[in-house]
Amino acid sequence: MIEELIREYAETNFGTGYFPLAHGSPEAAKPFGLMVKKKRSKLKRPWKSYEYEILDGLVKYVKKDKENEFLDALNLNVQKTDNLKQEGDEEHGGGASRKFEVGFEAAKCVEAKIKLNEELGDLELGKIDQEYITDPDLRRLLADTELNINLMKDFKGYKLRLITKVIYSERFEVKGKREKEYEVDAGATVPTQPFAQLKGHVKMKVTPPKIATRNTRGPFLLKCHRVVYDEESNRLKLAEFVGHEVHRDINEDDEEEEEYEDTVMASEESDLADSFTKEDSKKLEKIMNSVLIPTKNREERKVRVNKYLKWFQEALTKDQKKLTLNEPLTDADREFLQRIFVPAPPHQTTVDLSRFDDEKIQGYAIVLKFVADISDEEWDGIEKAWAESK
Repeated sequence: MIEELIREYAETNFGTGYFPLAHGSPEAAKPFGLMVKKKRSKLKRPWKSYEYEILDGLVKYVKKDKENEFLDALNLNVQKTDNLKQEGDEEHGGGASRKFEVGFEAAKCVEAKIKLNEELGDLELGKIDQEYITDPDLRRLLADTELNINLMKDFKGYKLRLITKVIYSERFEVKGKREKEYEVDAGATVPTQPFAQLKGHVKMKVTPPKIATRNTRGPFLLKCHRVVYDEESNRLKLAEFVGHEVHRDINEDDEEEEEYEDTVMASEESDLADSFTKEDSKKLEKIMNSVLIPTKNREERKVRVNKYLKWFQEALTKDQKKLTLNEPLTDADREFLQRIFVPAPPHQTTVDLSRFDDEKIQGYAIVLKFVADISDEEWDGIEKAWAESK
């Protein structure tokens, strides 16, 4: 994901707390842009609990006839730093990649080897500068800025953030190889099937879409801070101290780091397959051997995958890990659950996922959703490979 590449660059050069911005970021991605914090979908990658959505520049929410006065004050207090130096080897760019290979024997009847290669590409930037507002200026501006009550009432109960720093680059280009490849070799003994041995080989290559090159100055990183709307004064107030580069006490540092790690910008989207992890690959192997290969036909396979996907989605959305079913588990259901180490005695009418933490449940939901979304055309190729490997 391009956002991951930018985050890695930001942490190396500027430290944590900076959020990547996509090319399509609105004009509000500048100092004094207003953002709202929302819960993030359970199936969105990256795995974060919250996301920030940029609403607009704060000027939109200023009391009528006060906008020009506010903009004049803002322009006087925005400070700039030009020609920021970049760390690292400029000649070789900011490339990043991850590669790993896993081999294991899950049981006497199953063997699998999984490879996942990921190339993130090389990030190349032009001249870098930043715009920011320091704490005294922020407090003065907010204290002097009366807001539009009719607009601000819509944000009652929401957690608001104010953009306090933006880093710009005069060029933005991602070069080099960008792709992700999965390869799974698996063999399984299935006594209940007509063939004693079934083997499968799945190789998937995902080439992320090309990233648009920008040769004009634009934002690519931002920092924000908590603000609260005070209805009595009809103004925003800072909920924390803000400085250009401030060393906070340990508790404040921990709180800020936790929020940063658990939150992304709302524009950070990626295909499920484009964000597969090492643990996802292991889960895919288990699903392949206990659900996909043994199933008699495609329709039955789809029914089973969607049934199990519903279990994991329900556990996530209802925050209830012990599920009650309308009918007892089938032998096939029990085989799948036992393969992922979930107790499944005969005639059971519950699925107990209480041994799994939320992230593991989310991982199975994402992998099952990925399998459920495989098109008939893609299944044609996978089934052909299976047939040829028998």
